[in-house]
Amino acid sequence: MTAVNKRLTRNRAVENYDYAAFLRRVVRAYGRRVAAGDIDSVYDMARLADDVDAAIRDAITELRAKHGYSWADIGLRLGVTRLLRVTEDADEGGAGGADVGMC
Repeated sequence: MTAVNKRLTRNRAVENYDYAAFLRRVVRAYGRRVAAGDIDSVYDMARLADDVDAAIRDAITELRAKHGYSWADIGLRLGVTRLLRVTEDADEGGAGGADVGMC
């Protein structure tokens, strides 16, 4: 006899949407724990944000390199328009184009 309940732990795929929802709940709970007075964990929480940023960059790199998605495909899913990207480049002093104001 095993301690694992097979009925509850059957091999089932977890959709990315469900996995992301789970992660959002975990991060919010972590924020509540830190906010309850654990000031020493603020640094760790900020590092978590860095880890998420790095994971996003890695995912985008793989989507483009291995699956052929364009920047337009990715930007559409992120809600970033080409016009906004050009504006951000201009604001940062890049060669993205003229500052066009509202996007």
